[in-house]
Amino acid sequence: MATRKAAAPVEDDGLVDIAEEIFKDEKIDTDWASGGLYVRIARIIESLPDIKPKGTNKFFNYQYITDKQVLGVLRPRLSRARIIIVPETVREYGWETLPTAKGGVSYTTKIEVVWRVVDGIAGESFTGMSLGYGDDSGDKGANKAFTAALKNFLLKLFEIGGDTDDLEADEETDKRAASRESGSRRVSSVKVEDAPEVDVERGGKAVHATETQIQRVGQYARDLKLDPEALGGVILKVVGVSITFGDEPWVNIKNALEGMTGVQIGKLIAALDEILQSVSSDAE
Repeated sequence: MATRKAAAPVEDDGLVDIAEEIFKDEKIDTDWASGGLYVRIARIIESLPDIKPKGTNKFFNYQYITDKQVLGVLRPRLSRARIIIVPETVREYGWETLPTAKGGVSYTTKIEVVWRVVDGIAGESFTGMSLGYGDDSGDKGANKAFTAALKNFLLKLFEIGGDTDDLEADEETDKRAASRESGSRRVSSVKVEDAPEVDVERGGKAVHATETQIQRVGQYARDLKLDPEALGGVILKVVGVSITFGDEPWVNIKNALEGMTGVQIGKLIAALDEILQSVSSDAE
């Protein structure tokens, strides 16, 4: 076997020449990397295409921009502009536990991340904060929350179209806010037996859940970042309906909701509203 001859040591002047060759100005794309940090961020924003949502939640009938889409358009632009984004501090708020329809437990993790945006040429930087929620029955809740926090930060920093409906179109939140401002008492604990009966016909006969009510449940699930099993766990605990999941779990959820009475769907909506208010209070 041939023996590879060791390379001769490089003199100091040689090292300087090599460094200059690697980092010479011609290697930097001046169309992207010129100007200050904020100028280059604005340049990236200007260059971004109109990103159409590719992710689809078939049950709740909405589309969203995926993590892959966000990183796919930003990674090469950030590299060319010599900008990096790193987590500076991460704060975990703990987690909420919810029973799943299969008898297990799902954990919703909430984290707050402070990100530092760094100019790789001049060293200029600034920080920004975002929140992330991750629901998982195993040990990946923090991973999901961290990914969500990064995606949320990038969406807002680079002014990319949001992955949910416009905030001004969130009528249910406006209704809850108006109710609180009018002096309505906030629910302090989940009491299923005291939950309001919604859509009950005259004479006390309960009708099945309406499409509007199903959409309300869907909005709560979106706000709370619940996956089908986590939502199924809430349904099981609140109204005692056990859901068997197949290949299309959201379809199983929808079928269960459509089969509920007005009393049952009312209890479920009241419980989800209280959970959401509790989470919102923890964040304040």
